[in-house]
Amino acid sequence: MKPQKTYSEQQLESIRSGQQMVIAAIALNLGSLLLRFASPSGGLTMISSLFALAALCLGVIGILRLGTGLQYPVIGRVFCCLAMIIPLINIIVLGIINQEATTVLRKHGYVVKLFGADKKQPSPPPPPAGPA
Repeated sequence: MKPQKTYSEQQLESIRSGQQMVIAAIALNLGSLLLRFASPSGGLTMISSLFALAALCLGVIGILRLGTGLQYPVIGRVFCCLAMIIPLINIIVLGIINQEATTVLRKHGYVVKLFGADKKQPSPPPPPAGPA
């Protein structure tokens, strides 16, 4: 059985914001692929390239944030960032990292939706105990 890792609030916030960037990078990567295959003559190549560049930037920043928050070793973060330049492999890597982030965030009480986790709301104080 693996020992449970503990995460500080700062690490959880890093995971939350990194996850949102990773999700955006996945969407941009898929958009880039769709544009590339939608126009075989190359008419949308420039727009597709811009999507891919934006996905690369968001993916690397998101991986660095998530890797720091999830306590990945530096070499793991480097390999994940290098995988961002390989088409289709980048989507798989982003999906795996996103799943790990979702698991950690849910264990710590965050509500994770389609576009990432919302900021954690402080739990309301318990109602005052009145006379019975």
